[in-house]
Amino acid sequence: MKKTHLSYKSDKQSLIDTELNEVYQRISEERLHRCTGCGTYRQLTHSHLIPRSRSRALITDPNNIQYHCISCHKKWENGVLAHQMTDFNRNMKYIKSVDLEYFHIREQKLDKDGAFFMGDYQVK
Repeated sequence: MKKTHLSYKSDKQSLIDTELNEVYQRISEERLHRCTGCGTYRQLTHSHLIPRSRSRALITDPNNIQYHCISCHKKWENGVLAHQMTDFNRNMKYIKSVDLEYFHIREQKLDKDGAFFMGDYQVK
């Protein structure tokens, strides 16, 4: 008989997951089900602008979560071509307001993709 590995979830993580599901539900009720990066209505995901691994405090902040289609989610996560997304400037403005260090990390990552900066934000 094959043994199944059971993963343990801490009480703290369970509480975060519960709160996050409630935030996702509120977002679903309050926002258009549309990708803020390109406008499509297909294959939407919840995308954290500042990664969950970077800031526990922002995991359940609705301002840190956008609807992105799978394609835009990958662009945002990888930083490649993210500046082409229609919500790029708004996302960067939000990031700058809550985590200046991460804002500069994003700037540097995008600068390596051959884009240039105009004012606070990068354009190609």
